[in-house]
Amino acid sequence: MKKRKRDDENQRKRLDVRAKQRMDRGRKRKMEEKEKTGKKILMPEVFISNYNKQQRNYVKYRREKTRLTRSAPKEEGLPYNVAPFEQIKPNTLILAVRVKESNNVAPQGQKILNLYGLKEVNNAVFLHSTPEIIRSILMIQNYITFGYPTKALVNDLIRRRGHLKKEDKRMPITDNNLIEELLGASTDSGVICIEDIIESVAHTDAHFEKVRSVLWPIQLHPLREDSTKAVTKHDATGADIKKRNTKVIKGGYLGLMGDKINDFVKPLI
Repeated sequence: MKKRKRDDENQRKRLDVRAKQRMDRGRKRKMEEKEKTGKKILMPEVFISNYNKQQRNYVKYRREKTRLTRSAPKEEGLPYNVAPFEQIKPNTLILAVRVKESNNVAPQGQKILNLYGLKEVNNAVFLHSTPEIIRSILMIQNYITFGYPTKALVNDLIRRRGHLKKEDKRMPITDNNLIEELLGASTDSGVICIEDIIESVAHTDAHFEKVRSVLWPIQLHPLREDSTKAVTKHDATGADIKKRNTKVIKGGYLGLMGDKINDFVKPLI
């Protein structure tokens, strides 16, 4: 009986080892196939989870849309009847920055982000706060931060990080001839140099929309902490561990920042 029991235990161990080897071979084969095709192989549970997240985000989108519809001003030019931290000044220049990434955004919200050029994290665009744009910004405020930039910040962004869009290609602003080619003929006053672009954006004049359509979305540097803000304690010894240029995973702040957007964006240029 003891020998039979011992043999049974050994047999179970051998079966467990063989099953584990088969699983390892299967995982290895899938990894090799994934490397060959260059595509990620996802399990059905991942698709179900992503679909459920997208549906939850869509419900939030519908609630936000209903809330904004009820709080819409009865007369044009008046602010939305929303919380003070959501009050956006009408007819003002706005700098919007994408700070949060989500693969499960509701299709309607993703459409607004793509329309304004906020497809990726750290993308920044200039917008004019018309009633339609204010409504759209409030719909996607869970993924962006926005505020009122100064003329000095506009100048730095366009000169140091600005690019133009020509035939769906990203062109650096190094030649005024390119600006005159894209904007000089279409604007009556003749936007023919980078100074004219900065003036048009900073004052949101009659040529702002045309200039904005030609500007490529600005790509900012990722937000990083310096060594003094990124000091952590070792779990075992309690000693200080200093990290340099630690990348912030969360991205930054969300929603309306007002004039503080200048201090937030300036280190990212």
